Amino acid sequence: MASQILLVESEPDASASIGQLLASGGHTVTAVKSFEAASLPASRSRPDLLVTAVRLGRFNGLHLAVRFRADYPGLPIVVIGDETEVGLPAEARQLQARFLPRSTAPERMLAFIDDLLSGRMPRDLVSTRRWPRRPSALPAHVAQAEARIVDVGYGGLCLKCATPPAPADNPVDVSLPTVGMVVTGVCRWSRPADDVHSWLCGLELDTANIDTRKWRQVVDSTRES
Repeated sequence: MASQILLVESEPDASASIGQLLASGGHTVTAVKSFEAASLPASRSRPDLLVTAVRLGRFNGLHLAVRFRADYPGLPIVVIGDETEVGLPAEARQLQARFLPRSTAPERMLAFIDDLLSGRMPRDLVSTRRWPRRPSALPAHVAQAEARIVDVGYGGLCLKCATPPAPADNPVDVSLPTVGMVVTGVCRWSRPADDVHSWLCGLELDTANIDTRKWRQVVDSTRES
């Protein structure tokens, strides 16, 4: 069954281009031009995905994400904008939306959206990290299963585990036995690892509920092994 996508884009050429791309992927697209016009088709039939441009006249796509997040909890939302706008990817993430650069190649954009619609969590195409990551080989345990840390940063880590991680925004506890620490976070993206027998998961840490000083010491002392 075709997925129902609501596209909100004020520029006619961009709307036609993105709409045709989504339709080529087998999706049913309803396109509107403004923030105000977006609510009516959604009220008639809840979409499977909202795709919105950032620039929408008096309002913007982030405002629309706020409204739709309140009205339709759990609805995947994609915000399309200029990747040079500082802070935009992080702002979208705070609203539980995903950011796509307008410059993304069509095939990558379609693959990203297909992954979202299928319940997978594609990796961000623009980094929202505040700090760089350091390669690591720390052993870990998730739900009593063995795992391994691939890299670490002050606000997150990349985890390699045998089974798919928890759904997006569900808390995940990661035990680090060699440093005597347990950290909690949510999986922001996931994909099969290159060896196809395990998964990679990008975990954003809940820094309000961990010993941040100790965690920073772990990150600062980490070296690739």
